[in-house]
Amino acid sequence: MIRIIFFVIFFISSSSFSAGTSSDSSVNLDNSDQIKILYNKAEKYIDENKYKKSLKLLKKLTRREDLSGFKADIYNLLGFSYR
Repeated sequence: MIRIIFFVIFFISSSSFSAGTSSDSSVNLDNSDQIKILYNKAEKYIDENKYKKSLKLLKKLTRREDLSGFKADIYNLLGFSYR
């Protein structure tokens, strides 16, 4: 069920990204929304004691180059998952 919800959110954000204008501010907003969603999902995995899933998701997030202000939070949560 969670996968379906995540897929729907991803599909909606992808379709709105392609239909949007070409300004950089809207692209950054969409990317930051995606990062927030994935970060919150990783937090949920930690709350459910699913640390391996959290680690997998957070490692993928660290590979992104558009993290901007989320980088420290992601690495902090990654360290917590390892602990």
